[in-house]
Amino acid sequence: MKKLTAEDIKQILRVELEKSKRHAEHYYFGTNRFSKSEKFKSIAKNEEQEEQFLQDLKTNYQQTLKQFNPKVTEVLEEHGFPNVAVDSVEFKHLRDELIELRLTRHEMKRVMFEERERQNSTTSVQSIPETATTQVIAQLEETKSSLTLSELSKLFLEVELVVGMRKRLFWMIKTHIDCSLKFWGILRLIH
Repeated sequence: MKKLTAEDIKQILRVELEKSKRHAEHYYFGTNRFSKSEKFKSIAKNEEQEEQFLQDLKTNYQQTLKQFNPKVTEVLEEHGFPNVAVDSVEFKHLRDELIELRLTRHEMKRVMFEERERQNSTTSVQSIPETATTQVIAQLEETKSSLTLSELSKLFLEVELVVGMRKRLFWMIKTHIDCSLKFWGILRLIH
């Protein structure tokens, strides 16, 4: 029987982070974004689920942890750790990180809708930036010490924010240039 180590937990979280990213993508692409009401329903459902989960954690913490245990056990079994005791520190650590990941997944969905909304208002639909994920994974691999999932999710969201800011800056410059060209074109017509 293998003993679950911090490095094993780190590897499991990498895989689960990628699964969460894929889940958020499926959620996004499964939404009819061409219908404002359907898009709003999808965003509202995500927020409602997040709020409910947070409320459960706040009001029924121990019960919520017990309900989350089968998910942790399932993840452990998928990664070759079938007999990790529920009361072990390793199990509790992974459970805590998976709870953070679930909250982060709601944030990923929200970021995807917001980013796509900005993209759609300026350009045609583009693929989701992979650079954010690869940068977060690269930072994770460079780290000598183990990162918590909350630190990892903050890194991911920071990278997503930077990518979004670059796109907005590009859009602002493009808009400024377009307006300047129109202005100078009008001036030429007047003279």
